[in-house]
Amino acid sequence: TNVLTNTSGTVVCDRFVRSNSGTGLVHLCPAHGEDDFDVCQKFGLTSNDLTDASGKLSNGLFCLDQGSESVLADMKKVDMLFSTELYEHSYPHDWRTGGPVYFKLTEQFFLDLSTLKTKALEVLKDVNMGEERWRNRLTNMLSMRDRWCLSRQRKWGFPLATFLKDGKPFLDTKLQNHVLELFKSSGSDVWFNLSDDELLPDEYKGLGLTKCDYTLDVWFDSGVSWYSVVGGKSDLYLEGSDQHRGWFQSSLLTSVAMTNDAPYKNVLTHGFVLDDKGRKMSKSVGNVVDPKSVQTKYNTDVLRLWAAVVNYSDDVQLGDGVLKSCSEYYFKFRNTLKYLLGNMYGYDYRDVTLTSKDSVALERCELMYNTTLKYYS
Repeated sequence: TNVLTNTSGTVVCDRFVRSNSGTGLVHLCPAHGEDDFDVCQKFGLTSNDLTDASGKLSNGLFCLDQGSESVLADMKKVDMLFSTELYEHSYPHDWRTGGPVYFKLTEQFFLDLSTLKTKALEVLKDVNMGEERWRNRLTNMLSMRDRWCLSRQRKWGFPLATFLKDGKPFLDTKLQNHVLELFKSSGSDVWFNLSDDELLPDEYKGLGLTKCDYTLDVWFDSGVSWYSVVGGKSDLYLEGSDQHRGWFQSSLLTSVAMTNDAPYKNVLTHGFVLDDKGRKMSKSVGNVVDPKSVQTKYNTDVLRLWAAVVNYSDDVQLGDGVLKSCSEYYFKFRNTLKYLLGNMYGYDYRDVTLTSKDSVALERCELMYNTTLKYYS
């Protein structure tokens, strides 16, 4: 029983609570956490959302910081507070602002992947992924995914062109075809520029239909580029390793849903350029390497040599230490070639009979030259 609010609750057990992390006893708040929501759904428990759209409590305080202080103050007033302390723990933060992420239960549009991903995993077996580790990465991510949230609450993007009736989706083939024709003739902005009545055919007016103001997940936009841009199956998809969660996966799911096949024959995955300490480059951190500064301090060929010798399929490091080492190697190599060319000044090979060793050396040089051209052109 909660003495502060004079309410009682329920104790349940679930696997997402770990014995090696925290106390092993946690509160459930289904309106503000995915694990909490899933557990409460399983046990038939419900909870009220105590915050408004901006994350404020009824007293006008933000729940993530001021709200906690307010609750502690109320507990202290009724002599419920035994002790408080600041405790540092892992919590998701927004990568742009650095602020903590606030979770809130809202109604969204989802694509059920329970059947679709099975077929996606099947067709993926016929795709050349380059290295087996990349196939395993994409396969594992797909296997653990049950749904795809298709809706976003952004003010820009491609509209989620669905009408609502009493807050619920109104799905009607004739109406959707009418909207499709409007999009074809006037573009997707017509959804934002016209009113509800202007978008509706005459026979649908007066039914209480309102257009949905959500936008479509941008990964769906890019995920159908195999159809809207290429017009069919692509020979090659080339992107970084983060796209196993993004473009590679969204393209595969939309293609399987529409054609029962993969959207690509080959997938080539490259790594990322990190700083010389192995950290992700970021303008806010200030560890980005500017190619122009490399040209000024060393020269363009040093940067070219670094790009030529690193393994593109792995994350690679780039910084002053790496470039200095590459520069030393480059200048040794260049000076050796200059020395050899200097010693051959005035030499006319046409007047010389080559030995067998000379012939072998020239053949190997030609082989290296042709191989280099083949793989770097």
